[in-house]
Order: sequence, then structure tokens, then C-alpha cells
Amino acid sequence: MYKFNLRKKKYFLVIFFVFYYININIPILFAKNDEAINIDDKSLTKISFPLEKIEEIINSFNLKENDSNHKNAKTISKHVEKSYDWLKNNINELKSPKKRIQVKSSFSSLKTADQTIKEALIHNKNKIYEWINFNKCIFNKKKTNKAKRKCDSIRLIYNAQSNVGYGIIQYIIENENLPKSPIIKNYETNTIVVILKKDLQNVSNPFYVLSAYPYQTKKNLQNKELNNEK
Repeated sequence: MYKFNLRKKKYFLVIFFVFYYININIPILFAKNDEAINIDDKSLTKISFPLEKIEEIINSFNLKENDSNHKNAKTISKHVEKSYDWLKNNINELKSPKKRIQVKSSFSSLKTADQTIKEALIHNKNKIYEWINFNKCIFNKKKTNKAKRKCDSIRLIYNAQSNVGYGIIQYIIENENLPKSPIIKNYETNTIVVILKKDLQNVSNPFYVLSAYPYQTKKNLQNKELNNEK
């Protein structure tokens, strides 16, 4: 009876060490960049990305490759070299009373878009690092319902040194003495928004640009236009 139990223990230990070896080594064997990837001690299935790796990914960023490699990436198709007529034709109608402002925008050129997006990623590299490794996607002090959602994406804002794009704003002024029909104005801007999406299955590049576009706060846009009207 004693010999039988001893044999069972030996089998159990062998099985245990086999599974332990697989869990530890399989993620490393399939990793494309062993030097840049570390296995987290707390979770054998979680891969961490050092800041140096994030910087390497940003420096090699190419907007054309980004959009061609991801079907849902839409920067070039919707926000690069679009005419004012195209933006006007694609702006949403103000059917709802709550939606009194609509904005559409475009980068002036593909080269400008590529360069400015890369600048935005470099400027926000620490936020990207925290988002990828620690699932942190809310950086403002105000807590909203968005803080409860999964951090699969992150929204970054960047101010370039000069104008990088243009857009149109459609709005309704809440004034009894003015007509209720929408007013459409053109504008230029040096601010952009970049939306990143996680792709943790890709160990060589755990994120991509889902969308990026020239941006101004809708409130500021409306205030500027109202001041011009005066």
C-alpha cells in the first residue's frame, strides 16, 4: 500500500512539473521579441511592455501601414485630404434638439497626418505605457461613467505648433431673434485627437491607431463663431 501511494505521488509530481514548464515557456517561445517582453510574476499569461519597446513602436509608426493592417482603422479614409464639400456632405444632420453642434475635419495631407500623429504618440508615450501595462485609460481628475468601462481604447489630445488641418462646424444658435436653421462655418486648427486600440495578441505591437483627426472643442468653436457674428 505504501509503495502504491509513493508511485502515485511520483506521477503527480511529473504531471505538475510538465504543466508548470508549459505555462512558463510557451508564451516566451511564441514571442517575436524576447528581449523586449517580460512575463509578469503575478500572472503567467500577462505580457508587459517596457517604455523602450513603446518608444520603438512609436518611432516606426507609419499611417499607411497602420490603416492597411487593420480593417477598422479609418484615419486615411475619413480624415485625410478631404475637401470642404466632402466634409459638408458627410456631416450629420441636426435632427435631435440635443445635438445642436456637429463637426467634421480633415488633415491637410497624408504627410502632415503621419508626422503629427507620430508627434502626438511621442508626447503621450508615458500615458500609452500606463494604458498598455496597467490598463489605465482615465487621466483626468473628474470621474465619469467612462472610468468603469474596459480600457480597450484610449483618447489622446495633442497641440501641434502650427495648423495641421481644417474642418466645418454646423450649429444652431439658441436665440429667439435668430433663425433656427443650422449655420455652417469653416475653421483651421493645430489640435488633433488620436484614438488608440489595444491589440495584445500582437506581441510585437500591442496597439494601433483606430482613428485620428484635427480637433477643436465644440464649445470653443461655437464661442468663436458667436464672437465673429458680433
